[in-house]
Amino acid sequence: MKFAAWMMPIALLSGVASAAKGPNEATDLRFKPVGPWNVEYADWSCKLNRKFSGGGKSALFSLSLEPITSTSWFRFGVEAESDIRDDDNDAVLFIDGNRAEGEFHYNIFSTEEYRVREYMLDLNRHPLGDTKDLLRFSTSRHGDIELDDLDFQPAWRALRTCMDDLYGELDISSDQLAKMKTEPTGDVFKAMKIPRGFGSLDFALLYWISEDGRVDQCRLLLPSGNAKIDEKVCDNLKAGARFKPALDAEGEPIRVPQYKYLRLRTTAVATSG
Repeated sequence: MKFAAWMMPIALLSGVASAAKGPNEATDLRFKPVGPWNVEYADWSCKLNRKFSGGGKSALFSLSLEPITSTSWFRFGVEAESDIRDDDNDAVLFIDGNRAEGEFHYNIFSTEEYRVREYMLDLNRHPLGDTKDLLRFSTSRHGDIELDDLDFQPAWRALRTCMDDLYGELDISSDQLAKMKTEPTGDVFKAMKIPRGFGSLDFALLYWISEDGRVDQCRLLLPSGNAKIDEKVCDNLKAGARFKPALDAEGEPIRVPQYKYLRLRTTAVATSG
């Protein structure tokens, strides 16, 4: 797999950390870069990373793009000692001082090294690719995060080059995606026939939905490790999955590729007796 060791460092000017009000969750946190941008391939996605510093703490920027979808995961981890987890929050984004459309969801969780803010962005509404030097993620519950001196345009171009290479590996053309005005809809999970008590599964699929709403081509990109499920998941999709097909600008059904990274977990529930 030609992307297995794909990494592209981008030499950019490093910044000096500016003063911050403090590390606690209710205050604004301001950061500047202290290393170069890096673009890398991992698990059928392209990731943009960079180290930052602010308020006496180190931090890590991570932006991940997956094939086809406009949804992007942005994560910013700040060095911290305390444990925290908080879900179901909303934030707004400012790009070079201008507010992007609407609000978006974010979570906060802790790892061994970082307290991570995880934002789910729609690049159609939140055009990160337009960023030049300044990003600000504003929240009412956990303060604001501001990232300055980004020099973001070269990094974004390198990230898009990684995605172009990934599309080439998957035999997907940008022209095919540009024709899709309305995305297909339907439940892919029901057709997979995942048995009860499977434990934990992580896998990635690339499949094509035809003009009549059926899956006519499927590829397991990232196996789950459960051989019985991995052997049948594509056959099950082809046999049982039904979708409302994608439409072009004239409202006509078209054949399109879809990508899904699925993380499935069994939940155990204790009952009396």
